[in-house]
Amino acid sequence: MIRQDLVINQEEREAFIELLIELNNRYKKSQKIYKIVAFVGLLFGIFFFFCGSIVVPIVFVFHFIFFFYMSKKGLKKKMEKSIQKEFPEDGTLIRTYTISDEGISLRSRYGFDLYPWDVIIKAGKYYHYYYFYRSDGQVMLIDHRMLEDAQKEEVLTYIKKVEDAYGTKRK
Repeated sequence: MIRQDLVINQEEREAFIELLIELNNRYKKSQKIYKIVAFVGLLFGIFFFFCGSIVVPIVFVFHFIFFFYMSKKGLKKKMEKSIQKEFPEDGTLIRTYTISDEGISLRSRYGFDLYPWDVIIKAGKYYHYYYFYRSDGQVMLIDHRMLEDAQKEEVLTYIKKVEDAYGTKRK
């Protein structure tokens, strides 16, 4: 069993937010949908332009610009803003992770949860963290610098089990 208290400083907070956005499937799907909606609007604008209208194509061009911007930067900014609300900048976010054969338990100021291993769909190493990506889209981080060598080996065996269960290094 491995137990670790994680206090997140500013640099780790930014890396954690970056990792959450990178691994978030809803963000990637939303990006694709916004691009498709943008280009469909552009096609409608071109169609109405050739039909002789002037005002309607201008509306669809603005529609294209808005949805294309949202697919590139707007969704990411919106997601960063909502994630930053969960992680206070003063470092008061303290989480205690316990890794065992049953799964990963998490104790924080919000309460206690146990996540069995079948809920963990992806695991690996990111910078100096071991990460465990849950099926609900959340990521749990363990700082490997704070672990002893025996604990690191134990975590790596759990990561190997997750990779074997779901295929090696799924993206």
